[in-house]
Amino acid sequence: MTERLYEGLFLVDASVASQNWAELEALLTGIVTNHGGAIEYSEKWPEQRLAYEINGTKRGVYFLIYFRSDTQSIAAMRNDAQLSEKVMRCLFVQEDFLEEEMKRRREVAERRAAHSEKIAAEQAPAAEQAPAAEEAP
Repeated sequence: MTERLYEGLFLVDASVASQNWAELEALLTGIVTNHGGAIEYSEKWPEQRLAYEINGTKRGVYFLIYFRSDTQSIAAMRNDAQLSEKVMRCLFVQEDFLEEEMKRRREVAERRAAHSEKIAAEQAPAAEQAPAAEEAP
């Protein structure tokens, strides 16, 4: 058994994703982990308009997972995803450049998180000062 790094991309209906994302994320990661895959990184992409309708659905949410698994498990993962009513499409890819791509995505996500925290920290003192200014007169 050869274990390799794979990229899994799942497309789900935007209305299903907005109802209970935590449950849906557990389902998608479970498809990978139930067959021996070890998830290294995952991210939810923003809702977007699809190029064409899939089963009457015009908007979707993509969920990207980088995971390590043996080559024999991919067919079972693909089968589970196709049998799930919540997954509209799935794609599993194994390429040599995935390690660098995963690292790049992880770094971008960390920079975004740090930037969001910085903005929240800067806005928090401003929000505290505004009510104090209103109480002064």
